[in-house]
Amino acid sequence: TDSPVNENAQGGRSLFIAHIDEKSLHSAFDRLGVSADVRFPRMGILESGRGELSYLHRKVADTEIYFFANSSDDRVDTPVELRGTMKPSVWNPYTGEIEKIENFEHLNVNGEDYTRIQLTLDPVQSTLIVCTK
Repeated sequence: TDSPVNENAQGGRSLFIAHIDEKSLHSAFDRLGVSADVRFPRMGILESGRGELSYLHRKVADTEIYFFANSSDDRVDTPVELRGTMKPSVWNPYTGEIEKIENFEHLNVNGEDYTRIQLTLDPVQSTLIVCTK
């Protein structure tokens, strides 16, 4: 059974999750009305068992900066959905080159706008995705 959603006087909301797994987290986010910052709609399982795909997100003024890192021995090729309607570009942290991403789409997921890009990273590679509104 689902635990109740608790609210405080400042509008903060919380709930208790007894057994954490993908389904219970999605359910909790839905109940709290929380939209994912970054979505991986078709992310497969990394085969090597070593490393992971991770990201950091920072906002500077009207610019969204995403650092994606593939620390695994696997090539990652997956769609990624970034919250908001944006114009993305790739900033190569190794060469300093900046390249606009031409193949992206805007979509609406459960009432929230996202920008979908295709993220491709070789084993042990990282990249910066910089987005403007």
